[in-house]
Amino acid sequence: MLAGAEAEPEGRDLAGDQQLRAAPAAHSGKQHLWSLRDALATHEAAEAAQPDARQQQVSAISSGSSPARLPEVTPMIPSGFPKADLERLVEGVSSLPSTEVACLYLLGFNVPVATAAIAGGLAKSLAQRGRTVLLVDGDLELGTLSRDAGKCEHRGLIEILNRSTLWRQTLYPTSYEGLTFLPLGRGAISQAGIDRARWTSLLQDFRARFTHIVVSGGGWCPDSIDLGRACDRTIPIIQLGVTLRSQVEHRVRALCRAGVTTTGCVVID
Repeated sequence: MLAGAEAEPEGRDLAGDQQLRAAPAAHSGKQHLWSLRDALATHEAAEAAQPDARQQQVSAISSGSSPARLPEVTPMIPSGFPKADLERLVEGVSSLPSTEVACLYLLGFNVPVATAAIAGGLAKSLAQRGRTVLLVDGDLELGTLSRDAGKCEHRGLIEILNRSTLWRQTLYPTSYEGLTFLPLGRGAISQAGIDRARWTSLLQDFRARFTHIVVSGGGWCPDSIDLGRACDRTIPIIQLGVTLRSQVEHRVRALCRAGVTTTGCVVID
């Protein structure tokens, strides 16, 4: 639980009942998350969290068979943290049986750009270790990864979930060996929300083809719980001084009550 909270979130945590803890907030009008412990931490996206700092974007690629050139992620380690923390998340994922972390859902708490950068960096690092990885843009509201990869106008996850296309028609190879990209797609999810059976079936198909599926959840949205429930593990993305402490408490409890398996979190300083 978060220090200072009255109740501990209920639910599963495969990291050994790992708890999120926060020191008291800074003495200001609002309580902001100040520090977290016992978390799988990487700080790769601190610079990317600033909207005007995304300098390594690429132009759209018109051919559906051409590689979707993803923006390269330049790690930036905040002062006070060892550089080794950058690879803790990758090391933690790599050290576990692939069946336990086949599908990872990175869910940002008000940090969609940072979440996209971390998801892309994690997927790239796993591919460089010889894994076959599918990077999914699951940011249903912004499609940050798709914008950066120049794939906004291509079919993708939305069309698959709305049953208007087949997933085999929407996967794009990237410039990194072993890494494939599924863009968000066009339009919007059906007003009825995520088709849970369709999403679960889709992930089962992906598990048969890829070692890891990394889903970039962008920011919190009404469908976040349904997306996370079908994944093996959900990893919240939190930025110190930006993410409200009350948001962390409320959303972690909501995930746990829904049966979503959370494991640690990624902390951006």
